[in-house]
Amino acid sequence: MRLYLALSLVIVGLQSYAQNLLVPGGPGVEKKWLKTNTCEMKMYALNDGKEQELGILTTKTLLGNEYLIVVNEVKINGVNAAWVDTSIARLAGIAPVRHSSHNMQRDIELKFGESVTGYCLDKQQKKNTAINDMPKGKYFDSNIYPVLLSCLPLTDGYTTDIAIYDYSPDANSGVMKATVKEVSSTIYQTQKSGSRTVWVVKVSDQIGNGRNGVMTYYFDKEDRRLWKQEMNAGGRSLLAKRIE
Repeated sequence: MRLYLALSLVIVGLQSYAQNLLVPGGPGVEKKWLKTNTCEMKMYALNDGKEQELGILTTKTLLGNEYLIVVNEVKINGVNAAWVDTSIARLAGIAPVRHSSHNMQRDIELKFGESVTGYCLDKQQKKNTAINDMPKGKYFDSNIYPVLLSCLPLTDGYTTDIAIYDYSPDANSGVMKATVKEVSSTIYQTQKSGSRTVWVVKVSDQIGNGRNGVMTYYFDKEDRRLWKQEMNAGGRSLLAKRIE
């Protein structure tokens, strides 16, 4: 009877651990891994096992005394204009402050506070939509959460949910979840830095009604550099590799 009760308590404890929701200001983010850096990655589409180069993804992380700034820039081969997303968060708790997204199709500006205000300008339809949302609870900016993954207390078998806010004129908007489904260890062979021991982090989220499928990140155990990212969704396989 005592053994059964003990096992029951362990199972309940594990279930509670797996269902923890990570929010700004709460435990679970190890800010010691945050640093000013630039990560450039070549993006590829996989067709029958062959890699077709698509372009360059550049992530700039700027760490100040009060704010964390993350800038994602996507340049597609043969396309003049880039897709740029910029997020500003308070370093204390990584609570979101502002988010902007600019590309050929649309411009989006968001300001976070008690409400989320801003606008979405559809450049093709020449339509400007005002944004005034009242989300409940705490959340991270969806543009920052991939950086947060590198700052989690990663260990084999680790799982968690992350509360994020995402705005989309074409899909669901508001507070949603990103889920760390699985964490494991492996060796990643780099082009110049040799063999690296990495955390393999498998994640899914509700952005775009879940169209991103499962994403896999390879973080260096020593310094949490992102070496590789994979995405499999709707029969599509995309890959990004760090440029050394």
